[in-house]
Amino acid sequence: MNQAQLYFLAGTLLLPALLIVLHTVRTRITLGPFFGVAGVYSLMLWQLLQTGWWVSFGNLHFNTALTLFIPPLVLGFLLIFALDGLRTARAYMLMVLTTSAGAWLFSVFRENLAQQVPLPYLIVLSNREHLAIILGLLLAQMSGMMTYTLAKEKASWLALPGGQAAGVLLWLAFYSLLEFDFMMGMANLSNEWPVFLVATLPSLVLLAIYGLFANHYGLFMPVRAWRHLFSFWREAQSETQSAQTGDVIVNRDHVISELKLLNRQLADSGLVMETHMREAAYGIIITDDKGRIRRTNKPACELLATPVLEGLNAQQALAGRLKNVGTLNALVAAGQGERHLASDEDAQEMWVEIQATRLKGERQNAGYYLILKDITATVAKERRQLVSSRVRDLHQTGRVLAHDFSNLLIGAQAQLSQLKSSVADQESQQSLIAIESALQRAREMLQQLGTGNQFGTPKLSNLDLGLLIQESAAIVRATAQEAGVAIKLTAPVGFRVEADASQMIRVFTNLIRNAIRASQAKNSISISLSRSGRGLEVSIVDEGRGMTAAQLGMAFDPGFSTKDGGQGGLGLAISYLITEAHGGHLELHANADGRGLCAIVRLPEALQTNPNEPAYDKLAGRSVILAMPETDAAAAATLADKLQRDGCRQVAEVYTPEELNALLAEEPDWQTLLVAPEFPFDAQTLQLPAALDIRFLQTTIPSTTYIHPHTHP
Repeated sequence: MNQAQLYFLAGTLLLPALLIVLHTVRTRITLGPFFGVAGVYSLMLWQLLQTGWWVSFGNLHFNTALTLFIPPLVLGFLLIFALDGLRTARAYMLMVLTTSAGAWLFSVFRENLAQQVPLPYLIVLSNREHLAIILGLLLAQMSGMMTYTLAKEKASWLALPGGQAAGVLLWLAFYSLLEFDFMMGMANLSNEWPVFLVATLPSLVLLAIYGLFANHYGLFMPVRAWRHLFSFWREAQSETQSAQTGDVIVNRDHVISELKLLNRQLADSGLVMETHMREAAYGIIITDDKGRIRRTNKPACELLATPVLEGLNAQQALAGRLKNVGTLNALVAAGQGERHLASDEDAQEMWVEIQATRLKGERQNAGYYLILKDITATVAKERRQLVSSRVRDLHQTGRVLAHDFSNLLIGAQAQLSQLKSSVADQESQQSLIAIESALQRAREMLQQLGTGNQFGTPKLSNLDLGLLIQESAAIVRATAQEAGVAIKLTAPVGFRVEADASQMIRVFTNLIRNAIRASQAKNSISISLSRSGRGLEVSIVDEGRGMTAAQLGMAFDPGFSTKDGGQGGLGLAISYLITEAHGGHLELHANADGRGLCAIVRLPEALQTNPNEPAYDKLAGRSVILAMPETDAAAAATLADKLQRDGCRQVAEVYTPEELNALLAEEPDWQTLLVAPEFPFDAQTLQLPAALDIRFLQTTIPSTTYIHPHTHP
């Protein structure tokens, strides 16, 4: 390989590399050196053309002036356009054109001077060739810019090298057609394009590497609209406006491209969004314009019971978990948000509120932004408030009626006592006892109605739930027999609850009477008691006419009734309030076979002490801490109430080890710690006083529990 070939190879690599290095450090040394080197390349192009230097490699013959300098000049324009903005790219283009025009004029001057003074040998170029080179550079830079813009939308990693290759080859095409006639121009293009492509390979490789680096650090400018590429005349901007749009090259202190400003804003916005997505307590879903989920967070996945939401259709994901979810546009039109009930009938009732906003960018609809909130507690509170306000209106009437009806019931009870003493038949005696119990419960209810305390705090006692159900069934058994409806009772004893007997019997009798009224002769009503999950579950299943979905949705509304059968009404609303006041929940479901309804009453099971270890007797007068998992908050409140009624001096509830340490640090004189099995108890990390009496609950509250003393380790 001769010296000329070595010079040529070094030039094809070093000339574009120098531009890339100067562009990389432009924010520290300004774009001045970059523009200066590009101007020198333009001048050297004309100087080298006049020497007639050619280099050959096998069958490839390179015009060194054109193949050395055209690729770097196009490369410089693409770097400025892609990373510093359109206005700066126009300044670069103008600099190359004016420098090239100056080189042309200097060539003309040398040609005229050579006629007067002997000069070293040089090749004379025609004005047409000068013009072809300059116009080719102008058109090549515009073509490279258009190719980059198109490729950036389709395959961003190909944008820079693709624009470079297109710019160089289109320069050759424009130059050939402007320098020669059409036939000669096409022949020159056919002969020269492999040579120019080989000479451009180092530039393509360097651009690809630099493009990957810029893309990794987010340095690319936003892609401009096509109409902006051809607007060559724009109104002058102030320094502030130029800084905002990124079109300023030099200010008073230092050079900074619009890229750095924009990327700083993008980085700040991205940090805010990431923090928002990570820390938000509610669900967030971001979709594209087609409704496909692009971003989401953990609460959204939990609410929709799906581990991964990205890539799914948002409307389908919502409809799979929630009832009656419309289109995304319908959610946007709802404005303040829509409430939807979870579609899982077997799980605990859950309500989710959805607020949707349409995202707008360059397009009218760039996607959707959805916020999902669990409002189950809010809906339950609103129900209780609605029922309480409706029923409170009845208290005034109740005060008037309670006294008179109470006197009537007292007289009926007196007559019933005389009748009991004269009846010897055992079956009749049982019926009279049931009537007497019903009269007593009626008097208690009237007393509550008269005092306005119908839905006050229940007077809790440790009761056998099975016996309460049996008593309730006995009260309505005569009504069932008259209707020809059989009651099938499965209510084993031993399941204990903390309850107000009068209030809970009222709940059960209301539900059983509703079932009787909805049933026909020869139908049956099944009543069962069982332990389910974390509490006790009473099911009352009838074979009657049931309710429609719309009726079920309004069943607990005060005053609602199915008209012909009397289901719903005030009884269900009152039953719902009483059950909630006991820390439980009342639900109505249609039976799977389509016949009748199933009423489910869920209650927390009461704490029982081991008869062989009377631990509760020893807690009277002591200060007690209850360490419970947060999911057992309702049961913890019930247990705390019982401990206080049993004589504990002070009772506190904690749900995390941090709360326990904070409580003991503030007040270290607590005497007893009761720990539930699911509480994360670790004596090594907890700061426990040596005198603290630690006792572990045998099973999870509110299931059946025994307390066992445990020595502090």
